[in-house]
Amino acid sequence: MSVYEELNHDRKALVDQVVSLMETEGLTWKRGWSTAGVNRPYNPVSGTYYKAGNVIRLMIQSYLKGYTDNRWMTFNHAKSKGWSVKKGEKGIRLEKWIFEERKKVQDEKTGEIHYEIKKLDSPKVNLFYVFNAEQISGIPELQRKTYEHTNEELKQLSYDFMKSAEVEIEYTDGDEAFYRPSEDKIYLPKEKYFETTGEFLATGIHEMAHSTGHPSRLNRLSDDRSIENYAREELVAEFSAVFVQADLGVTVPEGLQNNSAYIKSWIQMLTDDPNALFRACREADRSSERLMKNYEAYMDRIQTAAIEKDLRSNGYQPTDQLIKDIKDYAAMTGEACIVEGMLKQLEDQSYSEEQGKYLAGIINQLADQELTASTPEADIERVQDPVPEVD
Repeated sequence: MSVYEELNHDRKALVDQVVSLMETEGLTWKRGWSTAGVNRPYNPVSGTYYKAGNVIRLMIQSYLKGYTDNRWMTFNHAKSKGWSVKKGEKGIRLEKWIFEERKKVQDEKTGEIHYEIKKLDSPKVNLFYVFNAEQISGIPELQRKTYEHTNEELKQLSYDFMKSAEVEIEYTDGDEAFYRPSEDKIYLPKEKYFETTGEFLATGIHEMAHSTGHPSRLNRLSDDRSIENYAREELVAEFSAVFVQADLGVTVPEGLQNNSAYIKSWIQMLTDDPNALFRACREADRSSERLMKNYEAYMDRIQTAAIEKDLRSNGYQPTDQLIKDIKDYAAMTGEACIVEGMLKQLEDQSYSEEQGKYLAGIINQLADQELTASTPEADIERVQDPVPEVD
């Protein structure tokens, strides 16, 4: 069997699993992909986070096997760390597509050897096996981050994430959530109309995923108004939302998008064309990556604004946190002769009046440059609740 025949066999087997789960459980099974503490699958040795169809493979395997550890690695990766795969354990086969290669080139004049990256005329695919950390002996216990958010924390996370949207979100008193491409705008019921804050967040992410398909962004949306096309886009948005929630470390709520018409269309679409699942996963990867980058950039602006607020309220005098940061930076970079000298002056206030003005000037300049470059004035104050509660 050729590598491409094996690939098609693996893909068909995965699609059969997905279709079977859709037929028996609708979409409630996807909740098992993101239980508290389990995030997007990654390789702790290489530091690689798995993408697209590989994510679905590993998440479904975790769901079916009951794994609560999101670490996956090859046999050789485990061996390189002195760990070993437990006897009798079987790996799951993943695929890696290669679109370019590193070629050794010799300069005709000088004879020197250098390397060039060249795109392949036709991509290659490698198939490889990985094992879950729970199948491996000797691996340190997973240092779990705590993701049992309180409702207030989840509410703030929801507001922050939606504040990072590239489109306007209008919070309504209606019962429908949707993205309208002609307006490039999201309509979302207010948080109080959802049974849980988790459902509010998941629905908001789903609609934000739709907005990434706008022609000015990922250019995914089509004028085709058929149920099949709607179902295809809904599948992308669903997977995008699951990927984002896994990245955020929040639990996927039950009962979302269990629309029987969509599920029936998905089953038919995947049965007719197994590769449709992988196209949807690839698009969902691009969508979720864009949403997460926007969210991280927004949170960076908030943190910068918070630092500026502290500096302003303190008359731009060095705060305890600033002094700690300088000390940590000095330890990391080894710039002791410069930074620790400044630190000592700041800590014991041993600087002269002229030196004090100089140090304050540095703080002022850094703060001003940071804010001018990245922080709109409107974002200086963090919005605790951007949803107007108007009855």
